[in-house]
Amino acid sequence: MQEELKTVKDIFSDFVTESAIIESKIAKVNLFKKTNKIEIDLKASKYIKTKDLLGFEKYIKSRFSIENVEINIIYDENVQVPSLEGSWKNIIEYMADKHPLTKVLLQNSKVEIQDNVVKVTVFVNGVDFLNARGFDKTLETILKSLYGKTYKVKYIEQKNEEEIQKIEQKSRMTEKYEIEKAISEAQAALEESQEESKEQEQTE
Repeated sequence: MQEELKTVKDIFSDFVTESAIIESKIAKVNLFKKTNKIEIDLKASKYIKTKDLLGFEKYIKSRFSIENVEINIIYDENVQVPSLEGSWKNIIEYMADKHPLTKVLLQNSKVEIQDNVVKVTVFVNGVDFLNARGFDKTLETILKSLYGKTYKVKYIEQKNEEEIQKIEQKSRMTEKYEIEKAISEAQAALEESQEESKEQEQTE
């Protein structure tokens, strides 16, 4: 008689969430101590959102001090899973959370599937960078985790001056915000230091 699989809530009772992931069953766990990595296969009877999957991964990292967490979802046949194209923005956010460098390059990108090839069109100069950093393989792993399918990822560059200007403007705004934040923090630290000096002088 086959042993009944335990659910996520059975094994990780301190993981609090309202997501369907809590009811998914743990089919397999592989721990690789040398690389500080864990692989978990989940059998799910309901669709699990990418943000909820990310939340569970963060929990595993924090709870067990594991650097690399890879979770593969195996859906029951009757589960309606949103298309890759329809979930593309969420997939970008999921990938960017793990690899922040991809956020700017993949924003406003478009995705197209032909057979088992996922073609990602980006509108900035970044394809060489994405490939050099292995982000094609990274995305393939993520898609395998989310959909249980093996895809080949291909980045395609299509220059669009309007998109480039939008990204450059956003980058400048972000940089300006970081500078203003740093100045504000430095000013606050200076004022705090001055207050401490005054208090020390008064006590003396």
